[in-house]
Amino acid sequence: MFHGNVWIFDPTNILDRKEPSTDHFNIIGMVRNSMDAEKVGAIFEAATHGEGSREGNPNAHFDLMGSKIIGSLLLAANVSGKNDRDVFRWAMTTDEDEPAAILDEHGFANQAATLRGLKRQPVETRGSVWATAQRCASPFEHEDYLASIRPVNDQHRVFDPVAFATSTDTLILLGSRTAGATSALVSSLVWDVFRSAQREALAGSNGRLRVPLVMELDEVGNTVILPELPEWYSFAGSLGIIISSYFQSVSQGRKQFGKEGMNELIGAASVLVYGGGGTEEDFVSSLSKIIGHYDHKVTSHSSSYNARSGHGRSSSDQIQRREILSAADLANLSPGTMYVRTSDGGGGIVASHYWFKDEQLTQKIEPRMRRLKMGLKSTGPGDKDLIDVG
Repeated sequence: MFHGNVWIFDPTNILDRKEPSTDHFNIIGMVRNSMDAEKVGAIFEAATHGEGSREGNPNAHFDLMGSKIIGSLLLAANVSGKNDRDVFRWAMTTDEDEPAAILDEHGFANQAATLRGLKRQPVETRGSVWATAQRCASPFEHEDYLASIRPVNDQHRVFDPVAFATSTDTLILLGSRTAGATSALVSSLVWDVFRSAQREALAGSNGRLRVPLVMELDEVGNTVILPELPEWYSFAGSLGIIISSYFQSVSQGRKQFGKEGMNELIGAASVLVYGGGGTEEDFVSSLSKIIGHYDHKVTSHSSSYNARSGHGRSSSDQIQRREILSAADLANLSPGTMYVRTSDGGGGIVASHYWFKDEQLTQKIEPRMRRLKMGLKSTGPGDKDLIDVG
């Protein structure tokens, strides 16, 4: 049976709805303390960083400090009842004084000291740190898609991540890394939902969510930029949080998490699904080695002749170790064919099942998609879902 509300965060109307969603999401409000400020600041920095590997970044120190500055500005805005306009103004005018005074007033002396200390840095250092903070503030630049993150009087229209964690609702997040850096907003919402679900699970008697949280994260690397994602994979399942992340390539994951981070994520995943087309030789070669070898019996025949015994024949068998699937086989899997491996050691080749080719699934899904595009409130599945659609 289908029940529960569907919440939609689609600030740039990727869904092309006739009427925009009336749902509201309190991005500023999720930054309640200094740890929240640091984590959300890191998400904003990563999501606005642009393409390219983070490894060997010569500006890493400025990026780190800039992420702390934007986090402190978000914290100052939340505790003083201000909004994204103030965060953007502080960043663009390189104003340390007003947010520092607010943080001091609300008991965040260390964050205030960090802001004031920036004024005493050399001009080049201060400029580089503020340049990062300004980049991090870019999601707040375009007024036309910020209505959904600003306060409203009707609290029934405001998404509550804590209530969501114990509900049967569905949350659909849509954004883009290029469309005004909305991926920073999407990624922060994913983080807030995960954080809330984690707390609810740990507060329960068995340490698990009563209703599992299913997180379908499409376009990881483009839309969902979460530095903590590999770490989440190591423990989320035990909390009743099921995460599925979709990458266009291994290289895309390495750009976001680094090679070691991507290896950590793959190693911690309960199920690995590879759909072919991989061009990273080291990755497909490692898959080939993991899949293993089989013993192939090779029989050879020989004949001989001598005057005493005449013609003779003999045969011998040899066992050769051969790859079950070579790197070339894996790179050239036919469309619709996937390799699946589970953490308990099982694995094999499977055929994809396309929902749009399944009449029963199509009849269930398409009407709901039409309702969403028309701007009508729909109902969601029994388990709560967090779905990112890049």
